[in-house]
Amino acid sequence: MLHRANRLEKSVRVAAGRLGRDRQRHLGTATLQHVKDHHHHQSAQLLNGMLALFGLCGTMLYGPAKPAGLYGPAKPAGLPQPRSGESAGSSRTEPARMKPEALLFQMGGRRIMPFDQPALYGLFGAICWRAGLRRTPALYYLPTPTMNAFALGGRDDEPDIVVVTAGLLANLTVEELAGILAHEVAHIRNRDTLTMALAHDLAAATELLSLLGLGRMRSAGGAPDAGLVLCLVPAISKLLQLALLRIREHDADIDAILLSGGAGGLIRALEKLERHHTPTGQQGTPPARPIPAAVLLRSHPETRMRVRLLAAVGNKRK
Repeated sequence: MLHRANRLEKSVRVAAGRLGRDRQRHLGTATLQHVKDHHHHQSAQLLNGMLALFGLCGTMLYGPAKPAGLYGPAKPAGLPQPRSGESAGSSRTEPARMKPEALLFQMGGRRIMPFDQPALYGLFGAICWRAGLRRTPALYYLPTPTMNAFALGGRDDEPDIVVVTAGLLANLTVEELAGILAHEVAHIRNRDTLTMALAHDLAAATELLSLLGLGRMRSAGGAPDAGLVLCLVPAISKLLQLALLRIREHDADIDAILLSGGAGGLIRALEKLERHHTPTGQQGTPPARPIPAAVLLRSHPETRMRVRLLAAVGNKRK
């Protein structure tokens, strides 16, 4: 694997130098820019929709303009009162959030340093350079046969991390691995890890407010229509979150074309990943017709849709 990576590393660095001179020209091509602008517009709409649902729950629960009788007798909204046995000045410390590095260490992962696998790290560094990252993310290895790769971090106090598994390194060619690494680096450059964390927090906060509102309705009574709204809002927010995840995956695919030098490697890698994650008994059978409602529950787009978009955009760049 690594002797093939060594050969490609030189060509990647040559291409990286060429891209560094005319990066803006490539990024400004009409096709790619149009697709990316569309993705950014959709992402903003979905985030605004999630924020509006969160605001709706907050207004129904605490807002001054809620209809009379919605939750029974109104209680003055103020700071939460201390529990019995808890002084007003005391504070409860939240449990510390586990750092990504600690989580990976518990899973048996280790960080790949430049001297560990020079060819692999050189390929990764060249892609990060093409992406214009000021700092190369940490590259981690997980000793699992599952074929997978993902990006972590994004918060101010966390480093950016790209994780690859043993199964991925053992089953992909160098060109395919370059496409996968470029996809994950694109997530980091686009701050998708932070966007996904924000969407997750919004969906969780909306669900919490909904549960608080339903609990207040149960104890104080209220309009049935308001209860129906509070039941539906968390589900709608979750659907918007999943739609946002799918859009960001498509956008990272488009950027991976630029960062890896073409769409072919990523297309073949996605097809291998699809076969790897398909149960053995279902391999070789024609794909079932997708159920439209089931597509809404996916966190990633269907592989055939990703391949179709990559092929269409890749062909237009030739």
